[in-house]
Amino acid sequence: MELSAHEFCHPEKKLLQLPVYRKTLPMASFEFSKIPSIEVQRLADAGALDASKHKKVFENTLPEALSKAEERYIVFHSAEREKAQQALTALQKTADECSAKIETQNFANKVKTNCVEFYNFDFEGKFTRIKSIDSVFRQRNDALVTFMNFRGYTALPTRADIVPWKIWLWILGLFVLEAMLNAFLFMNVAGLIGALALTTSQSFINIGTSFSVGRWVISSAFYHPNLPLRFVFYGLWALQALFVVWLNLSLGLFRQLFDEATKTNLDIWSGTEGIDFLKQALTPFSHLSDFDVRSMVVALVGICFAMASFLKGYFADDPHPGFGVKYRGTKKERNEVESALQELRNAWNAQITLARSNTELLENEAITAAQDRAHTLNLMEKIVVDWEALIETMEESMHDRVSAYFNAYNSVSAERAEIPQHKLFKENESSAAIVFKDAIQYVVSDNERQASLHTQQSEIRNAAKELFGEIDKYVEEGTKRIAEFSSKFPSSPIGLKGNADV
Repeated sequence: MELSAHEFCHPEKKLLQLPVYRKTLPMASFEFSKIPSIEVQRLADAGALDASKHKKVFENTLPEALSKAEERYIVFHSAEREKAQQALTALQKTADECSAKIETQNFANKVKTNCVEFYNFDFEGKFTRIKSIDSVFRQRNDALVTFMNFRGYTALPTRADIVPWKIWLWILGLFVLEAMLNAFLFMNVAGLIGALALTTSQSFINIGTSFSVGRWVISSAFYHPNLPLRFVFYGLWALQALFVVWLNLSLGLFRQLFDEATKTNLDIWSGTEGIDFLKQALTPFSHLSDFDVRSMVVALVGICFAMASFLKGYFADDPHPGFGVKYRGTKKERNEVESALQELRNAWNAQITLARSNTELLENEAITAAQDRAHTLNLMEKIVVDWEALIETMEESMHDRVSAYFNAYNSVSAERAEIPQHKLFKENESSAAIVFKDAIQYVVSDNERQASLHTQQSEIRNAAKELFGEIDKYVEEGTKRIAEFSSKFPSSPIGLKGNADV
């Protein structure tokens, strides 16, 4: 008859059912190997054969057939004991590792080790840095206030919040549009390359100089505090406007004269006629009556582009000279202060998140460790129970085979041999308390194990709750410090004096 270890285990012993949330344990389960198969009938036949040969059976000595069966059991016992010992040692190590993670006294230390920056957040260092940035802002702001007081300005600039790249993009688009339009109008005069060269220069003067005059000359002419300089700027504005009108009228007249020369086959690029032609084109104010519709359109197109550039330049910034630049510099420094404050808040919030996530992770790991430990102890108990059942079954199996041998022997032999009360193993070879003395201390009942798991989980959750409370208290204090500090910085509004004590 062939027996297996699980066939003699107590049916009421089952593994403790635990949540699935668990790391992989070294051993999910353990089973002893099948007991060696030694047929009872073969030993009975051996007993009858020995009796027929008149082999004498000696007291306290097993016959050869039973000795061989005993040897197989002993070899099997030794191998299974070693296998069980290795499994228990591994489970014992796992249980000890889990126990270390369950220790709630180490929770705070572990979190503080992982979140050093949270518990030692450099408030003072960051406050000092922001104060330094704010001091630069205050210097800029004081200079702005002084400028406003000196000039008599009572309000901040009206058009100083500009986006430079948008302005330059608009100017570039205007420049390209005029250049392409004029190139199309002059293409039959000087060819494509010549027309592009000519109109690019014209567009640069119309757009570039007009924008510069509108941006700096016109605003100075209207608002510069020095009256003589204002007259100078008015003069520059008038000269540039006159030059733009002359340039566009000359190009318009040149375009018209070229068409007329083409109709009369006149070579305007050589000879006296060409010089007279160019002199006439360069004095458009003396020949206004000679303009036709096409030449006026060419001139007006350029003048309109120049006017658009004038207006864009004038409205590109606050018209008071230097006011927009000083305001933007001050605002930039104020934004630096606000950015530094936001960085402080972000850094603090990141540390809060880190501390809380570490605590939550530690709690989950500890609960998982408690579950793993309970599962490990369950496996250890099962191995010990299975071992005791294995020894008991092997003893019974050997007793059955000894009885079969001697019963068969006595049925044939004239002399009756007493059936010995033979034991396979000594107590130090079979007792789990002796064989597995290092691991037996871990073996507890199901009720004890479940009660211990429940207690450990409650302690872990309470420890985590207490730690969360400490973190929240520290968070409240730190957040309050940041809020109080932020209420003082930036130290003043733009254009007003701030508190000198911050």
